[in-house]
Amino acid sequence: VGPVVDPENALVTISAGFFGTIEFVLTSNDPEGCGGPASESFTATILGNQPSTTWEGDDSDNWHNPDNWTNCVPGPITVTTVNDIVGPNDPVISLGDADVFTIEIQGTSILEIQDTPVQRVLTVHGP
Repeated sequence: VGPVVDPENALVTISAGFFGTIEFVLTSNDPEGCGGPASESFTATILGNQPSTTWEGDDSDNWHNPDNWTNCVPGPITVTTVNDIVGPNDPVISLGDADVFTIEIQGTSILEIQDTPVQRVLTVHGP
């Protein structure tokens, strides 16, 4: 959900859980006619408290199985780490596409993205 703007009070309310970029343009209408309207643009990036999770691979090699992660299955705002083998399995993205905000694959760990029978995608939403 995007921002709710109250132009009377120059107030912008951001919904809980929002993350992304918002561009603002502030304009002074100068009702007294002393200098004409003026405007200024700026961009705000809101990241909030991002969840993080680390691959353990204790249950299987299934990326989408929450039992393989320390906190949660990664999503578009999740800071994600694949540690050097902690559990018996490296992660495999095979049952659906996957999202992360950032991902760090450490040491000799391997992340497999399968392409049969359907090409799977890992989307990295962060820098």
